[in-house]
Amino acid sequence: MRRELGALLSKAANHNILISFTASLATISVYAIYHHPINFVLGVEVVFATFFTYTIQRLFGLDSSVEKIPIWKITMLIISAIIIIVLAFLLSSVQVVFLGLAGALSLLYAVPVIPCKNTRKTLREIPYLKIWVILTVWIIVVCLVPLSELNAFETGSLFATRLVFILQQGAFVFALTIPFDIRDLKVDAKEQKTIPMILGIERSIKIAKSALWISFFATGINFLLGFFDIEIVFTQMFVVLLGLNLIERSKKIQPMEFYLVKIDGLIALQAVLYLLSYFI
Repeated sequence: MRRELGALLSKAANHNILISFTASLATISVYAIYHHPINFVLGVEVVFATFFTYTIQRLFGLDSSVEKIPIWKITMLIISAIIIIVLAFLLSSVQVVFLGLAGALSLLYAVPVIPCKNTRKTLREIPYLKIWVILTVWIIVVCLVPLSELNAFETGSLFATRLVFILQQGAFVFALTIPFDIRDLKVDAKEQKTIPMILGIERSIKIAKSALWISFFATGINFLLGFFDIEIVFTQMFVVLLGLNLIERSKKIQPMEFYLVKIDGLIALQAVLYLLSYFI
């Protein structure tokens, strides 16, 4: 049973289904944390938008071949595009702009369209940018988009709690992205200047672990401010401890499922536990 479940999750990850639902769960879990009615329309929009952009990345990125696109993926891309456009009319203009920006950055991250001398590059190929582009996209989708519906940028303590929450999730995603950079050391060009290239694997691991603890302490700050329930603090402690173990294991190259299922899955687990605290 465990083997079959692992195979199913791996297949879902390879076809961008797991990451799509992970991004959606992470987005709508923000409403649960702040005891706000959940915007399920936004959740569905994020599912299809993430599937669309990740599939385009894999089909038209540097190492992809357009000739190998199966019919079912073309069909799903068309359906996803239609759903994205239709649901956009049910979201606020601010949310649509944020999602559009995140989508554009995601495509530019993997598709070589940026003019550079006599060639075209992706954002990930520009020195020092790789992890920061990923982090920016995730902060936009899982923080700014839902927070824009929660009067996120009012003055006073509301403004403070949202900033602390962005720090919490930003540090969390940052920490879980470093193992991917360690994995990619053999394939990334030296000119990309990723964190493991600059600081080495050991220092990068220490930075990732520190970022996880920052995410936990930021959760504690929001609890002390009176915006988070104690269950949220315990949840963050739990996922941080799991994350510390995964990051330690990432010193050595792991199977692809380790990154696509276990590390990305930790974001999904965090979101599911947040949602459970809302519904139970």
